[in-house]
Amino acid sequence: MANNKKKIIQTTMDDISPYELEMDLAELRARVDEWIEKYGPDARLDWDKYHYYPYESEPSPRFNILVSREETDAEFTNRLENEKSQRLAVELRERQEFERLQQKFGKAK
Repeated sequence: MANNKKKIIQTTMDDISPYELEMDLAELRARVDEWIEKYGPDARLDWDKYHYYPYESEPSPRFNILVSREETDAEFTNRLENEKSQRLAVELRERQEFERLQQKFGKAK
């Protein structure tokens, strides 16, 4: 069954090296204030200790700034259409399999 409610989408807006936070606390406060102004007061600073770059064999921990938002009307409509087409594709595959098995084993009595 389709979810007819808009979803909350969490988007990574920026990634920050831990080294970028090595500064005086007053400078750090100013930096955080910049992020609040740029991304809003509800943005979240998230620690990713398992971040890997494609070319590295060891993790490079990063901070990510995450912003949550409700999906747009276009995203909502597109998601519902995709869910419906996927559901119809599964039903078609199952119907074809059912008919194939009916031919192979005969109809149920």
